[in-house]
Amino acid sequence: MARTLSSNIQTLILQEGIRIVHLLNIQTSTPITVTNHVKDLTYDSVTYSAGGNFVDLQEVQESGDLEYANMNVSLKNITTTVRDIFKGEDFVNDTAKIYVAFLDADETLLDAYLFFEGTVANASLVQQKDTFAVNIGLANQWKNWDIIKGRKFTSTSQKSVYPNDKGLDAAHLTNSDVRWNR
Repeated sequence: MARTLSSNIQTLILQEGIRIVHLLNIQTSTPITVTNHVKDLTYDSVTYSAGGNFVDLQEVQESGDLEYANMNVSLKNITTTVRDIFKGEDFVNDTAKIYVAFLDADETLLDAYLFFEGTVANASLVQQKDTFAVNIGLANQWKNWDIIKGRKFTSTSQKSVYPNDKGLDAAHLTNSDVRWNR
C-alpha cells in the first residue's frame, strides 16, 4: 500500500537546497529524543537533541502485506541515563517513532513526515572505549500478529498448540517468577 504525502511535503521535496534529517522519539521512562542533525531541532513541541548520538538507521522495505517488519537503530555516545534505561530492561514495548524532517538552507525545520511507528522489541548495549552504544530493534504494529490469544504458562496450554512438547510439564513446581528474555 503506497503512502500519500501531503502536498506541502511534495512541494518541499522539489525545492532546491532542502536537507533531510531524521528525528527519533522513544517514549521510555525518560523519553529519548535525538536527531542525526548537527544541532538541536524542535518539532511538534518536542526538542530533538543533536550531538552524534543518533548514528545509524536501517533501510525499511514496505509492501502491501500485513507482515511483521522490524528496523534497527544505533545510538552511540549515549548518556548514563540512556544506558541505565536499556540496562534495566524496562524498554520493551515502549512507543518509538521516526520522522523524516525537511530543513531549508537556513536550517529551519519546515515540516516532518512520520516514517516509522512501532515499539521497542529489543536492545543490546555495547561498551566501547570510554563510551557506550546501544543497538535498538524496533517492531511495527504487526509484531504480535501470530500470537495465539488466551495462552497461559501451563503445560495444558502449551500442549493445546504443540501436543508433543514437554517443556512446561514441571512448570508448576517452581514458585519463582519466570521472566522471559531477561
